[in-house]
Order: sequence, then structure tokens, then C-alpha cells
Amino acid sequence: MSVLEAAPGEAAARARRTYPPGLVVAVVVLALILLAASVPGLFSGRDPLAADPVHRLRPPSEAHPFGTDELGRDLFARVLHGAALSLSAAAIALVIGVLCGVALGLIAGTAGGRTDEVVMRATDVLLAIPALLVSLAVVTALGFGTVRTAVAVGVTGIAGFARITRAEVLRVSLAPYTEAAQVIGVRRAAVLLRHVLPNAWGPVFGYAAVQFGASLLAVSTLGFLGYGAPPPTPEWGSLVASGRSYFAGAWWLSTLPGLVIAATVLAANRIARAVHGEDGVVPR
Repeated sequence: MSVLEAAPGEAAARARRTYPPGLVVAVVVLALILLAASVPGLFSGRDPLAADPVHRLRPPSEAHPFGTDELGRDLFARVLHGAALSLSAAAIALVIGVLCGVALGLIAGTAGGRTDEVVMRATDVLLAIPALLVSLAVVTALGFGTVRTAVAVGVTGIAGFARITRAEVLRVSLAPYTEAAQVIGVRRAAVLLRHVLPNAWGPVFGYAAVQFGASLLAVSTLGFLGYGAPPPTPEWGSLVASGRSYFAGAWWLSTLPGLVIAATVLAANRIARAVHGEDGVVPR
């Protein structure tokens, strides 16, 4: 069968593919979360900072879908407005991890020798220490705040990206097309940009998809511990923390923001599995 004859069949097969329900739900959930972070007023017109002591600690209702907090503020509005801070912090942490990790992996994979040894031993040390302890040490040195929290979380992701990038650089460097380019006299920088990086980016992108959920969870953890945005700024981790003292009589203060965090992380991880190809689209 010729290529021209096979192409329509392949197009028809792609059209008949079905998507796992879990993946569809994950895409919808993450899309709604991103929309809420971008345009929170689309879902609620209430002011997240407006206190109403008369209606304090009200349970979820039609007027207040997530209830109200100890000052009478609408919790649903606070969760919506906190999405922007939490997601942007996770994105900043991911960018720091990708840029620094890929740069170190490229240096280690292309330089080799003593440079490779030093970079890899440094990443081993970073991976040997629990990520939360590293984040706490960095954020303590830098100070409190959402951006500083994002930087602290981003530092913990550098080692993983560095090791993956180095492994891919070494693999692609031994490929026949890379060796052929070097034999005919193509400059090393050109080989790196044209052959090594494009073919090494796939696993890095897949790991980045997984790391986004982990970064969001780490940012929320630091916010829960009080290292994030100062009150009364709404942030997912701090919202969960602020409801601890009222959990016995106002369970919704910690439970509902916690469920939003869990749903976002699970949705991001489910999409990451599809990116990895573990169980993506299925033909009918």
C-alpha cells in the first residue's frame, strides 16, 4: 500500500479515537481552574476581602457555595482569587526548574569529564535531601512571599531536570545522525541546537507536565506553613491553614480549599500521564 493510500486510513483512525473519561474530566477541571484564575469575576462577583461579621462562619449555601470564614468573607470568592496566586507560583517554580535544570544538564552532558562529575554530584546531594527541607531552607534565607516561595520550590526541581536532560543529551549524542553531523564538520553549537536539543526535549516536557502538579502541591504546603502571601491575601495553602482552628464547627473552611487543591493536582497528573503516553487516546 502506498503512502497516499494509507494516509486517508490513518486520518479516519484518528477521527475514530476515543478519549478515556478520566482524561476528559481532568482537562475540563484544569480548564475551569485556569479560567477561574484568569477571570475570577466570571464565577463570582463578590469581593474576597470584604468582611461581613453578621454572616460569619455560615455553612455552604446557595448564596455562599463554599460558606463564609471567621470574618464573614465569601470563601468561594477567596478560593477563586487565590487560584491566580497559587497557579502562578507553581508556574514560576516550574520555569525555574526547567531553565536551570536544562542548562546544567546540557553543560554536564556536553562537557563531560570533571564538569560532568561536579554537576552530577551536586544534583545527587540535592536529591538526597527531602524537597520540603530544601524549600524551607531557601525560603527562610530569601524571606516570605509568593514569589520567594516559588523560587524555593523551583530550586528543588532543578536536580530532576538536570539529570533527565543530561541522560537525553548523552543518548542523542551517540545517535548516527549526530555523529554524522560532527564528521562532516558541523560546529558543536549547531549540532547541539539542531539535533541534540530538539530530540532531547520530549522527556523533559513530559517530566515538566508531572512536575507542575508537584510544584503546586509544594507551593500550597509552604503557604499552609505560613511562608506564602501575607494575610488577608487569599492563597490556597493559607486558606487551608486558616480554617484549622475552626475545623470542629466549620469544616468547610479547610476541607473545600483542600479539595480544590487535590482536584487540580490530580487533574494535572492525569494529563501528564497522557502526555507520557501511558494511557492516552484509545481507538474504537
